[in-house]
Amino acid sequence: PGSGQWPKAEETIRTLEMDRLWEEIRRAPPGRILFLRSGVPLVPGREWHRPHTHLTALTPVFTRKEIVNGTFTHPSPIAGLLYSGSAAPEPIRQLVETLDGRRLFGQPIEQLSADAFESFALRLGISCVVALKEDLGRLRFVEANPAFDPPRMAGPFALFFRTEPRSIPEPVGARRWRLRLADSAGGWMPAGLAFYPLWRAEGPSGPLRSRRDPWGLMEVEAPPGRHLRIDLVYGEGPWE
Repeated sequence: PGSGQWPKAEETIRTLEMDRLWEEIRRAPPGRILFLRSGVPLVPGREWHRPHTHLTALTPVFTRKEIVNGTFTHPSPIAGLLYSGSAAPEPIRQLVETLDGRRLFGQPIEQLSADAFESFALRLGISCVVALKEDLGRLRFVEANPAFDPPRMAGPFALFFRTEPRSIPEPVGARRWRLRLADSAGGWMPAGLAFYPLWRAEGPSGPLRSRRDPWGLMEVEAPPGRHLRIDLVYGEGPWE
């Protein structure tokens, strides 16, 4: 279609009842929102190339919640992780649009187990999963997962809330984020951010070691303790 044939944002938000979606997301437990699809179809059908919208990308603007997917079909490391299960810099051999709603973390969405999903959800801080109604019945990783409540419906969307919140870094100042842990046994733990060498971690007693995990995300060596606070600070390097 030509540019003038696409529906305007207000019409699309009304038709897809996205205001209801965003209202439900505001009620989600602390953590990030995972959209199983990068876009939402505008017409019935099963074709991957049917007209669709990426208005779900506005979710952080309307809800103040961080999201994973719901926006990208480009070769970012996290997009690669979401579709292929790897954040390694590899050639793109298949359009990710053809995988939307079909594969998640490198596995067919029907075959993804709750344990496999949890290993990624923990590192990404996922507390809510947003699917489409047409996906229901194929999502045993949340539908048969006791860690998630039964789905809440909002228009064409189905939302699965985790019964317990996730701790993710929160901005507390210029280039500084804070991760709060109710209880830490000590040792390497996910920081909830993509790894980059210009990040450094600080605990109550000083600097903490950090490293890149196999999925390209950052881990921090945390001390044991309760009500632990870890600051993640981004420092400019020579190129910046």
